[in-house]
Amino acid sequence: MADSRLLAHWHSNPDFDDLSDTAWRVFTGALMWSNGRGTDGHVPTRYVRTLHPDGHQPQACDQLESAGIWHRTGDGYQLIGWVKSLGQSTAEQVEHNKEVNRQKQARWRADQKKKLSRVPSFTDSSDTTGDVTGYVTSDVGHDSDSDRAGIKDLPEVAFDEQTGEVLAESDSTPRKVDSWAVAPIPTGRACKVCLVPLRADSPVDVCAKQDDAHADARRSVA
Repeated sequence: MADSRLLAHWHSNPDFDDLSDTAWRVFTGALMWSNGRGTDGHVPTRYVRTLHPDGHQPQACDQLESAGIWHRTGDGYQLIGWVKSLGQSTAEQVEHNKEVNRQKQARWRADQKKKLSRVPSFTDSSDTTGDVTGYVTSDVGHDSDSDRAGIKDLPEVAFDEQTGEVLAESDSTPRKVDSWAVAPIPTGRACKVCLVPLRADSPVDVCAKQDDAHADARRSVA
C-alpha cells in the first residue's frame, strides 16, 4: 500500500482553490482510495459514495470534472495525470519498490547470518580453542613449589574473636585461627554511634570500635 501525496504547489493553485470543501474532500478521498487499491487513479462507480463520509456527492463530482481533475469512464471516474500532474506512484512502481526492499532485507539477513556463524562459541570443538589457549602455560591451576613455600612461611596471625581485629603480639600470643565466632542474634539494642547491633550482655550502648567517636561515647558513659 502506498501513501497518497498532496503536492506543495497545489497550495494557492486556482484549479484547487476554486473547489468547494466537499469537492476537495472527494478528490483527496479518491487519491487515498486509488493508492490503497492500486488502481492508478481509477474509482469505480460503486465506490464513489465511499469518498465522502456523507455518501455520494453528485455536485462535487461534477465540479471535479469541470476543473479537469478527473473525467467519467464507462465504470466510474479516472483521475487525470496520475503520475505527472498528481505526482502519485503507479501500482507497478509500488510493487517494484517492495521487491527491491525485500531483496535488500534478504541480503542483510544473509550477511548477519554469516557474521554470527563466524563468532566462536564455548561449545565449538574446532581449533578455535587451541588458538585461544595456545599461550597458556601448563602451570595454570597448579601451585608451584615457590608458591607453596611462600604460603607455608607466612606467620600465623591472632584475631579478636568478638571484633575480628588483628591482635598485636603484646596483646595476645599469636595462634592459628581455625574458625570464626558466630555472630550473636541481635537483641534490639544498637550502638548509639554507628547503629551496629550489640550483644545482649554488652554493659554499654557503644560497640568496641576504636575510633575517636566511639572512644568519646564510652568516656561520656563512664
